[in-house]
Amino acid sequence: METNYIKRVEFADVPVGTGEGGTTITMAFKENYYQKYDIFKIDKTMQQCFVVSRPVRKADNYWEVEVRLIDNDYNSVLDLDGCQIGDTTRFQSNAIENLFAQILSVALLSN
Repeated sequence: METNYIKRVEFADVPVGTGEGGTTITMAFKENYYQKYDIFKIDKTMQQCFVVSRPVRKADNYWEVEVRLIDNDYNSVLDLDGCQIGDTTRFQSNAIENLFAQILSVALLSN
């Protein structure tokens, strides 16, 4: 069976920080979903974020993670219009799995 359903995770609060200059942003979600090294996309703005910390439970239905925006030159700034309470995000990938796949492909090519 094939499905295109990707779970949406809602913001529990407006993020703290803008990510300017590659700084981290504190984001809060209504559930413990994103883990360190996950990559997710903000649905309204299509900006991608890379999780750099483990989730921290602050209250029931309130989990914080530190993230960095994914861009080429650290010039991007978080668009808060898509990060209001109730706005959604969706999982895209896990950076560790991607790194492992790249290392494996290089190892296979070198043999």
